[in-house]
Amino acid sequence: MSRNPIWDYFTKSVTDASKAKCTECTKLLSLGGDKPGKRTVHGLKCHLENCHQELFVDHTTKLDKRNEGPPPSKKTEVGGAAETY
Repeated sequence: MSRNPIWDYFTKSVTDASKAKCTECTKLLSLGGDKPGKRTVHGLKCHLENCHQELFVDHTTKLDKRNEGPPPSKKTEVGGAAETY
């Protein structure tokens, strides 16, 4: 999976693994925890939406493009066995 496009607008803090800095306004925001499995980018997304609307629109456009992909294959059952076409 590719890198989350939210990181186009934030940089990870080198001194505190639980923080990220907005590249637009330099505000330091929490990632929720300092352990990799406990971090989240939800607060970063909310910051863009509430403080930098034009960047939020850009971010959601990038997400839409990233999520576009080949359509899922259709499966049918023929004689009890699923076939993909």
